[in-house]
Amino acid sequence: MSNQSPPLVNAVLPEDLYIDILPDFIREIDEMINQINQTFENRNEPDLKAAAHKIFGSALSYGAGELARLSQAIEKLDGLKNIEDEGLIELLNDEWLNVLRFCEHRYGIKQNGQ
Repeated sequence: MSNQSPPLVNAVLPEDLYIDILPDFIREIDEMINQINQTFENRNEPDLKAAAHKIFGSALSYGAGELARLSQAIEKLDGLKNIEDEGLIELLNDEWLNVLRFCEHRYGIKQNGQ
């Protein structure tokens, strides 16, 4: 992580407020990541794209740029085969783990929101 920008950047809110609302972000995105994985497994493209859109908006709001970029790519690609071929679901899951690790390391906030 030292050569890369952090997976989560707060450029807008006071730090204490950002830390207070971060657990809500984690819970919300975790639910959406689970929904993406489930809808992809069930081959439900409309619901997959709807979940990707929700992640995109939340990720942008919280400064998770790479998570936003990947979710937007999922939303814009046509066809589950193309999404699969690009490895976007795996990349999204990997980036989510990066965000979670960063939140725990930087802010002491874990996936369960504590």
